[in-house]
Amino acid sequence: MHTLYLILKTFHILSFVIIIGITLANVIAYHQFWKIYEQDHAKGIATFAIIRGFFKAGMIGMIVVLLAGISMLAISEWSFVQLLWFKIKLGLIGLIFVNGLTLGRTSAMKVQALVEGGNTTNDPAELSSIQSRTRLFLILQLLIFVTIIILSVFRFT
Repeated sequence: MHTLYLILKTFHILSFVIIIGITLANVIAYHQFWKIYEQDHAKGIATFAIIRGFFKAGMIGMIVVLLAGISMLAISEWSFVQLLWFKIKLGLIGLIFVNGLTLGRTSAMKVQALVEGGNTTNDPAELSSIQSRTRLFLILQLLIFVTIIILSVFRFT
């Protein structure tokens, strides 16, 4: 049983690393997307396809994190649930989903509407608003991930 726990822990940690890497890659990809989109809408639209691939990979990573985490809890007879650092970690994981379903989803839908709808607006205020919301979402996600890592490393009581 201990070996299974260690295997699940490995998947859990690797999936977190992948998700954080994908989020960081999204920060860079969105930055490049906006630069390219401002110069050439058609090339910007092609660049957005890469960002969609990151989203799918990130969702798979989140599913693996959750499945491995829940399985580890079950093996350990839910003993971690009593620890303060773990309760905070669970709250932060909830924030990841809330941030993703609110700020992340609305930002992504606006960018996707811009790209798929062929909307080539040059309204600087509208584009700036979409950029700011997307940037805020990604920075919040990274900050939450960093906080989860710090909690997991120091495991205060």
